[in-house]
Amino acid sequence: MTNSQEFVPTDRARFDASLDCYASLLRMLLPRVSAICLYDPAGETLWASAEGLDTTEIDTLVSERLQADVGEDACLAEGCRMDFPSGDAVYLAGLYAAEEDRLGVLAVSVPATAGQHRPWSLVQGLIQPVLQCLVRDLGFQRTLALQGDSAGASGSTVAERAADDSLDAERDLELLARLGEEDPTYDDPAGALGRLVERCREHFDVDVCALLVPGRNLRILRPAPDAVMAGPELLAKTQRNLLAMAQLHGRPFIANRLPRGQDGSGTQPQLPFRIMSCPIHDRSGQVEGVLALFGAPDGPEFADRQSRVLSLVARRAGALLHAGHDELTGGLTLTPFRRLVRETAQREGPHSVLFINVDRMHVVNDRFGLEAGDEMLVRVADLARDVLGDDGALCRLPGDQFAILLPSHDLEQARVAAERLLGSVAQLGYLREGQSIQMSLSIGAALVPLSQEPGEEVLAAAEVACRMAKDHGRGRVECYQEDDQSIIRRHTDITMLGQLHQALNDNEFVLHAQPLQCLRSGRLQGFEILVRLRDGDGTILAPDRFLSAAQRYGLMPALDRWVLENTLTALAPCAQDLDRHDLQVFINLSGQSLGDQGFADFLLQRVGDGRVPPARLCFEITESAAIARLSHARDLIERARVLGAQFALDDFGTGLSSFAYLHALPVSIVKIDGGFVRDINENRASSSMVTAIVQVARGLQLQTVAEYVESDLLRRRVASLGVDFAQGFHIGRPVPLERMLRALAARRPAAARADGAGAGQQAAVAGV
Repeated sequence: MTNSQEFVPTDRARFDASLDCYASLLRMLLPRVSAICLYDPAGETLWASAEGLDTTEIDTLVSERLQADVGEDACLAEGCRMDFPSGDAVYLAGLYAAEEDRLGVLAVSVPATAGQHRPWSLVQGLIQPVLQCLVRDLGFQRTLALQGDSAGASGSTVAERAADDSLDAERDLELLARLGEEDPTYDDPAGALGRLVERCREHFDVDVCALLVPGRNLRILRPAPDAVMAGPELLAKTQRNLLAMAQLHGRPFIANRLPRGQDGSGTQPQLPFRIMSCPIHDRSGQVEGVLALFGAPDGPEFADRQSRVLSLVARRAGALLHAGHDELTGGLTLTPFRRLVRETAQREGPHSVLFINVDRMHVVNDRFGLEAGDEMLVRVADLARDVLGDDGALCRLPGDQFAILLPSHDLEQARVAAERLLGSVAQLGYLREGQSIQMSLSIGAALVPLSQEPGEEVLAAAEVACRMAKDHGRGRVECYQEDDQSIIRRHTDITMLGQLHQALNDNEFVLHAQPLQCLRSGRLQGFEILVRLRDGDGTILAPDRFLSAAQRYGLMPALDRWVLENTLTALAPCAQDLDRHDLQVFINLSGQSLGDQGFADFLLQRVGDGRVPPARLCFEITESAAIARLSHARDLIERARVLGAQFALDDFGTGLSSFAYLHALPVSIVKIDGGFVRDINENRASSSMVTAIVQVARGLQLQTVAEYVESDLLRRRVASLGVDFAQGFHIGRPVPLERMLRALAARRPAAARADGAGAGQQAAVAGV
């Protein structure tokens, strides 16, 4: 193929500037490109954007293709991909005004480091609108060059018209390049979409530009300040029709006039407004929305050229739309949702947020697979949109959770909306592979506060209420009330959760020890290990500040591991002192740890490693935890007793069948619940209970410990009832473990201390 006329740009500086827009647009569509080059019909470089790369190899390739015979030259007419031995690839596209009227060649280079190269057919589909605009721009430049300043009146008219078209093309490219500057991962996609719609309206100079995505409850209208349009009902109906047509045909649509005879007159009447629309596709290629322009009925008609530009704008709208929305459900992601809550909080309220958890999602995932779980989440999201209203928003949170913003809703209105959603989900059910699962939600509602970060605070409060709904049986709604003590406790636990994780990672826990006294001899019998938490400012927090959160969120096995490991490490240098004074060290185990097989193996391994004689260790388990996990508790106790360790049953007497379980659990010590000990002198029932426990324990050859002995009167009273050991503030308050161990070391016989000092000196000399 040959070119009929030589291409000579009339204003090279202006032409080069216009090509910068093409480069920006191509890089937006093909982010992996390294070089973009434009050649004239003879193969001379018109323009290149290579970012410092050597384009000699590309120049040579283009020249060879242009000098090839007609059969091979078809490669340029149809476009192709050429691969270099280095692994780089070049996409070549001939630019033709007509079948044998070549205007130039476009070359786009992709480096080998970009990974597997795409086929030309896919790349052509992406950049086809750019190629069409580029052909038009090159044609305009050639027309201007051929007309020149000496053209006649008719020629001047053609030149002026070509100049106007060239200016329109530049404006189109400026719009696309400007939209391409915004990062599609921008944390305010809703705001970016609003700006895109406004810029689109200004660029095409129409009365209204609209973005409609029903599945995401998104409707953005940007009217011109002086626009006089038809009523909102007609506009809304037109938008629905446009969406239906976009879903049916999947391509741009232009309506400048009604078909002839539509009104029965045989003429071609005008519409209330001129319309041009383009579909917006989701990531699977399905039409999910429409971008539409509404022009005045007496304004300029829309042209095919404009529809191609609008198609690129619609593609950009889709990228922004997906950046701020969850791909599976179409709900907002967390960052834009928080931003929307913050903006809503500034408006006159009240406003509310619902925190939604899909109950028993793990059952669906385990039984039918993750695909079925995803299907359930999509169904819930669709039903949730029914309660949003015009201004509401749905957010997909991690896992099986959602949040809904309900502007202008107080707590009672939010509760009613949540109850409506519960009813819809309950009726839905779930049927797959002939099996049915009843679906339900746990929902928490909270008011949006007037604070610096309302999004974070209201989500935390609504999540607390949601967890309360789960605690109360699931399938229900709970509202966050600041004076509700159970909610306050749960909110405190959520706040403490992050601090607990950090404390486990950074060893911010502290070990204390509380002594036990033998009531017969008055000597130290041993001490119980207690855990404390060092706060960020150095304050030591008692267990009541953090154990609830550790238990609620399943951190007790990790905490018990930390306590056991650090206790044994601290006791190892003092193991002989423990043996010398016949002391026992009591270490608490939680119910969660009893049910954790991994923890049981960990405990047995640490007890058997020889750092501390197992006979010096006694592990405490609460009566309620032991009964709840009876088989696990019995197995662990029997395996640990083989090594020589002992077990104590803590808080004994609180259960309805306490005595019956003493036969089932091979423990050595019973610790009487402090509730009976505290009022033993005033309450005959408590006194009788303590007496009965002591008598049964003696019959089973078990030792007893009275907890919460806080006065000498109580100490003497429990001693008179036959209790073996006492523990409480009167016996001794908890002290740091290292202080307790230093006190034990100070009680060593003088000879032993001297021997120890001498051994230490020899070790130091030997460099140990």
